[in-house]
Amino acid sequence: DSYEIGYKSIMFDDSLRLNLTAFYNEFDDKQEQSVQADPDTNTVATTFDNAASATYWGIEVETEYVFNQYLRVFLNYGYLDAEYDEFETDINANDGLDIVEDASFLTPRRAPENTVGVGGTVTIPLGPGDIEIYTKYTWIDEQETTLLNTPLGLVDSQEDLTASIGYYGENYSLVVFGRNLTDEEVETFTSIDAPGLPLFAVGTVNRPRTWGAQLTYEF
Repeated sequence: DSYEIGYKSIMFDDSLRLNLTAFYNEFDDKQEQSVQADPDTNTVATTFDNAASATYWGIEVETEYVFNQYLRVFLNYGYLDAEYDEFETDINANDGLDIVEDASFLTPRRAPENTVGVGGTVTIPLGPGDIEIYTKYTWIDEQETTLLNTPLGLVDSQEDLTASIGYYGENYSLVVFGRNLTDEEVETFTSIDAPGLPLFAVGTVNRPRTWGAQLTYEF
């Protein structure tokens, strides 16, 4: 069940856009997927747990202000509160004992509490087109990435800075961009401790600082 209420507005002679949203989501029979040890084969396997219920609620704020035809800025903010209402599973899945107990105190995965985005665009007319300079800074709160909230699965708060400069004509554009300009490194791990096997972890790393150019022509 999903409930949402919001307010969308444009004010001050179309200079300010303000959108406010509040949401409340209830999940019943929510499935959670994880990689755990398989004692029968001494390897690992993907398992599914049924969380009886979970609740996600939060607010989102989107604002954009147009100073003039050359400059506009935006600010976005999101708050999320995610928690299990009922959840029973084997919390110590790799200890060789099949003990199911209350796990509702765990934090759902991929549910950062706070998210912030701020940026803007500068437009400069030049010849038959425009030069546009764009930048965006994003900050994401810490978050759990494993079902059982293992220490390796807690990802610290992270930031991302993206920028681009491009020339836009009537039917063509040339854009040079940079992503993750602060070269933020985010490692996400899933630790696995299977009986008879050494402790190891499977993980991923985000894309490092990246530069590129894009040429577009519309026929």
